[in-house]
Amino acid sequence: MDDDDAPSSSSSSNKREAYDRERAAALTAAAAAASRAARLEERAQALRAHALERVRARDEAAARQALATRAKVVRAAAASRRRADANVALALKLKEAAALLLQSQEEEEGEEHDDAMRRAGAAAARGGHALRGD
Repeated sequence: MDDDDAPSSSSSSNKREAYDRERAAALTAAAAAASRAARLEERAQALRAHALERVRARDEAAARQALATRAKVVRAAAASRRRADANVALALKLKEAAALLLQSQEEEEGEEHDDAMRRAGAAAARGGHALRGD
């Protein structure tokens, strides 16, 4: 490996590590958003039950208030679910990008190895000094 190749390899490695860190952050954010959505969905169910209790108790104003609050909670839960899904999609794209970067790096290293073998073969054809160590 030439000195010129080292920064490229290091740069690719740094990029892969950055992709991996971003992917981990996206998955953490997705888990947090999904957890929040689940809590909000539970709260929406509780508000629905509360509204039904208020209707049975003939407290129409409290029932309407509970249903209005429930509607806001349902919207927030849906937004949180969308956020979780978006973060999962981002994590998948980052995983694919890291895999493509690794594949590209492996192909470059394979080409470098092939070039080195060709040079060694050419040197051997000229007198064998490259293979014998003379």
